[in-house]
Amino acid sequence: MGQNIGTVFEARDSDGQVLFGAGFMGLFNTHFRMDRWTLQFFVRHDDAEATYEKLPFPSDDAGNYLFDLDGRVYQFSPHHDRTARC
Repeated sequence: MGQNIGTVFEARDSDGQVLFGAGFMGLFNTHFRMDRWTLQFFVRHDDAEATYEKLPFPSDDAGNYLFDLDGRVYQFSPHHDRTARC
């Protein structure tokens, strides 16, 4: 009926800080609709322990939209060739 399914679970430490969890997205992108039935997991890291890797830009355009379809993540830009890239 369209209701937000929300959080499936969250694990917290003894101080009440969320460590990890899973749930379903509660909102839609303004351009492409994501699959509301994709279960998303997250893990919270302490910034001192986390490492980050900058990925290359999919295009030189700032108007990129991300969406998932059949288990794959796509990027779409309406400004150049209007092609969705997996």
